[in-house]
Amino acid sequence: MRTFLVLILSLFFFQAKSQLLFQFTWKGEPIRLSTYYPLGEKDSLQFTDLKCYLSNIELQGKGSKNYQISPSVHLINAEDSSSFVLDSVVDTQNFKSISFTFGLDSIINTSGELEGDLDPILGMYWAWNTGYIHYKFVGNSSLVPTATHLFDFHIGGYRKPNKTYFKLEFPLTGSTLELDLYQLFNEKINLNLSHQLVVPGKLAHELASVLKSSIRVK
Repeated sequence: MRTFLVLILSLFFFQAKSQLLFQFTWKGEPIRLSTYYPLGEKDSLQFTDLKCYLSNIELQGKGSKNYQISPSVHLINAEDSSSFVLDSVVDTQNFKSISFTFGLDSIINTSGELEGDLDPILGMYWAWNTGYIHYKFVGNSSLVPTATHLFDFHIGGYRKPNKTYFKLEFPLTGSTLELDLYQLFNEKINLNLSHQLVVPGKLAHELASVLKSSIRVK
């Protein structure tokens, strides 16, 4: 019996360390849709829709061998926990760093490829001239001065100087990429004054830059 339990625990450990994952977080804790999270001492918000794109993910080996994650484009959707798994078999302990594009670069935006995670039916595509929404955050808060209290941020744009995608690289100190939304909604967005964004531009670039600084490997 003891040998059996050791075997089960060993298999669990192997599976846990052999997955590259993504997670939306709030102050380091996984975000759950329709759960309220504090904004200051009295107010709060809840998310009903969370999506973002990652692309061209590559692990840099400790020797000379690198590993390209397939497919090249990943749409992370908080309603679909399977989308959190970026790779289900790779052992991250064999690699020293990870690089990826946070969002979708200009090549992907203008490629005309509209299949898989790029399918417009998924609600992340604007039009041929504006491209894809890279990050979508929808929810509600009492701070929003409307009858529905809805906030709706569609952040995208691939043209300079207001592009919203970034090439990033981190030491691979863990197996989970975390995007923490606390900084964005506590320090950059004032829901009393701004609760909707649905076009590319300067504000989209500024918000995406905050998101870029909110990613970590854990």
